Amino acid sequence: MVIDDEPDFLRNICRILKRWHYECIPVADSLRVGEYIRAEQPDIVITDLKMPQQDGFQVLQTVQAWNKETPVIVLTAYGSISSAVKAMKAGAYDYLTKPFNLDELRLVLERAAEQRRLKQENQNLHLQLMEVYGEKNIIAVSENMLAAIGLAKKVACTETTVLITGESGTGKELLARFIHTHSLRSKKPFIPFDCTTLPENLMETELFGYQKGAFTGAVANKPGIIEIARGGTLFLDEIGELPLNLQAKLLRVLQEHQYRRVGGNEFLPADVRFIAATNRNLEQMVAAGQFRADLFYRLHVFPIKIPPLRERPEDIPVLATRFLQQFARQYEKTARTLSPPAQRLLEAYPWPGNVRELQNVIERAVLLAEGEIIYPAHLPSTLTRNDSPVNIELAGESFKEVKRKHLEILEQEYFTRLLKKHRGNITRAAVEAGVNRRTIHRLIKKYNLKLDT
Repeated sequence: MVIDDEPDFLRNICRILKRWHYECIPVADSLRVGEYIRAEQPDIVITDLKMPQQDGFQVLQTVQAWNKETPVIVLTAYGSISSAVKAMKAGAYDYLTKPFNLDELRLVLERAAEQRRLKQENQNLHLQLMEVYGEKNIIAVSENMLAAIGLAKKVACTETTVLITGESGTGKELLARFIHTHSLRSKKPFIPFDCTTLPENLMETELFGYQKGAFTGAVANKPGIIEIARGGTLFLDEIGELPLNLQAKLLRVLQEHQYRRVGGNEFLPADVRFIAATNRNLEQMVAAGQFRADLFYRLHVFPIKIPPLRERPEDIPVLATRFLQQFARQYEKTARTLSPPAQRLLEAYPWPGNVRELQNVIERAVLLAEGEIIYPAHLPSTLTRNDSPVNIELAGESFKEVKRKHLEILEQEYFTRLLKKHRGNITRAAVEAGVNRRTIHRLIKKYNLKLDT
């Protein structure tokens, strides 16, 4: 956005900027800067310093009140050291004196654009709710997931044992790490232990360690993960699979805060915070005699249930966007966004594999996509096989007429959603759609599209 009270200057500067592949928004009325800023949301602002209605310093204040990250370049025909210093102290990105050298202006613009791009990239990678909860991998907008995160934050600063329940793939370990990160033990180890991966005899030595000579091959003392996690957090994943014999030994650790290595006589302190997780119903297992009731009540001090993804559909596009950004960087791909039809397919699918399945689907889509947009063709057939892009009724119309009708439906839906996404900002909508602003204005008039959606 270029703000100047001289029409000839505005015309010339916009012509130059267009040649440099910038989109220029000229503003001659400095009193309406706030209005134009909110409507157009520019990436960079160039403003004259001396204007009769509102000077460049007031423009700078207006821009900063809207977004402090937007670079403001001040131009003036009355250059002086004092005004330059004042502009920079007020937050201007740079300062040029009219008549300025075009190469100098271009260099300043390129630096400002790069700075803006990097800051926007950083903001995109840290979604609002990730910053609220202080953990970049915890993403949620749904009420039920936010409630689970809220419980995790409240219990994090305590020493209370936590039991996290939820279906496979919902992110139980992620929430456990979140609790550890926000605890007083955050500088000590977080040790995950999967209760399904080892036979019972190896699981015991892995948990408690063993003493030299405890069995054939035990040629030296070996610490267990309880000892390795000293001062930190021990995460017992899939606790429902722990054998009954080990359940009794774990109960003793929780009760007495001490344990013995296999083959040892000395009691060692168990200075760990326990967090357990399971995808099974432990109460039913207790009733069936498959899980100790006393251990269940020791673990069930502070239960947190993570809802399955199908019960929080609002989180699907947010999570998908996060994974899209992650895999695009990882594989150096250009994919940036989901097409509206692809997003609708993601939101309609029941996700039996929960967040882990969604992550896998987006990884595959990023690898298949050749451009910036993820389309339904990039999604697996399990999501698309029951989807019909249009509802075609054969009512005696020609193919040409049916095609025209459905193209209009597609056009109207696409640009309605696009304008809503960009909050009515025509410039940003035009850039994403790959069309010019005149095309968007024409479609707004044709379909009576709303800008304040």
